[in-house]
Amino acid sequence: MNTSLHLSMLSAEEELENADEEKEIEVIQNRITSVRTLLERLNEDEQERHHRYDSQLNELAMEIQQAKHIRDIELEKQKMKYQEKKLELLNQLDEEKLQFESHFRQLLKQSQQYEQNFGEIMNLKDQYFNISQQRKSIVEDAKQLEEEKKIEQLSLQKTLARKMQKFQLNQQMNRLEHDVSELLSQRRDIEKTFKLKRAELVNKYEVSIKDHNILAQRLQKDINDRDNQYKLHLDIVKHQIEKENQRNDIERQAAEVQCVRLQELNLSIQRNCTQQISKLNRDIEQMKKLLEEAEQDDEKTQEENLINTKKLFDQEKSTNSIRQNAMKIENELTQTIAFNIAASNSTISDHSSPTPKRTRVKKQAIFT
Repeated sequence: MNTSLHLSMLSAEEELENADEEKEIEVIQNRITSVRTLLERLNEDEQERHHRYDSQLNELAMEIQQAKHIRDIELEKQKMKYQEKKLELLNQLDEEKLQFESHFRQLLKQSQQYEQNFGEIMNLKDQYFNISQQRKSIVEDAKQLEEEKKIEQLSLQKTLARKMQKFQLNQQMNRLEHDVSELLSQRRDIEKTFKLKRAELVNKYEVSIKDHNILAQRLQKDINDRDNQYKLHLDIVKHQIEKENQRNDIERQAAEVQCVRLQELNLSIQRNCTQQISKLNRDIEQMKKLLEEAEQDDEKTQEENLINTKKLFDQEKSTNSIRQNAMKIENELTQTIAFNIAASNSTISDHSSPTPKRTRVKKQAIFT
C-alpha cells in the first residue's frame, strides 16, 4: 500500500511538473508572440517616422527653394527698378538747366519711391525672419522627436534585456537578437541620414541668411548713397537759384534806377526842346519880318541880305539837329524801358545764355 501510494504520489508530482512545464512553455510562446508583435509594431512605427522625417525634410527643402526663388525675383525687380530710375535721373539731369521747378517735384516723387522700396525690403526681412522662426521650431520638433526616439530605444532595450534573461531558448533569442540588430541598424541608418540632411539644410539656411544680409546691406548702402547725392544736388541747385535771384534783383534795381534817370532826362530834354523850338519860331518870325522889311527896303545892301540869309540857314540847320537828337534820345529811352520790363518779368535765366548788355545813353550836347 505504501509503495503504491508512493508511486501514485510520484506520478502525481510528475504530472504536476509536466503540467507546469507545459504552462511555462505556453507562457514563453505567448511572450515570444507578444515580443514579435511588439517588434513588428516597432518596425511599422520606425517606417512611419522615417516617412514623416522624409516628408518634413522635403517640405523644408521646398520652403528654402521657394524663399530663394522669391529672393531672386525681388532682387531682379529691384535691379530693374534701379536701372530705370538711373535712366530717369540721367534724363532729368540733362533737362534740369531749363526746368528747375519740375526737377524738384520729380526728386520728391523719387524719394517717395525710394521709401516704398525700403519698406518692401523691410517686409522681405520680416518674411525671412518668420521663415527662420518656423525653421527653428521645426528643428526643435525634430530634436524632441529624436529624444523621444532615444527614450523609446532605451525602454525597448531594457524590455528586450529582461525578456532575453527570462527566456533561455537559444533559437528564439538568436532570432530576437537578429531582429533587434536589424532594427538598430535601420535606426542608425535613419539617424545618420536625418543628421546629414539636417546639417545640409542648416548649412543652406545659414548661407541663405548670409546672402540675404549682404544683399540688404548693399541695398541700404545704395539707398544712403543716392539720398546723399540727391541732398547735395538739391543744396547746389538751391544755392544757384538764390544766387541767380540775387543777381536778377540787382539788375532789376539798376534798370529801374536807369529808367528813372532816363525818364527825368527825357522830361528835361522835352522841356529844353520846347523852349528851343519856341525860340526858333520867334527867330524865324523875326527873320521873316526882316526879309519882308529887306524886300521893301531897297536901300539895304546885298551884304546884309546875305548875312541874314546865312543866319536863317544856320538857325534852320540847328533846329533840324535838335529834332534829330530829340528823336534819337526818345528811341533810346523806349529801348531802355522795354529792357527794364523784360528784366523784371524774368526770374530764372539760363546760365549758358550771356547777360544782355545795358544800353548806355550818352547825353548829347543840345545847346552849344
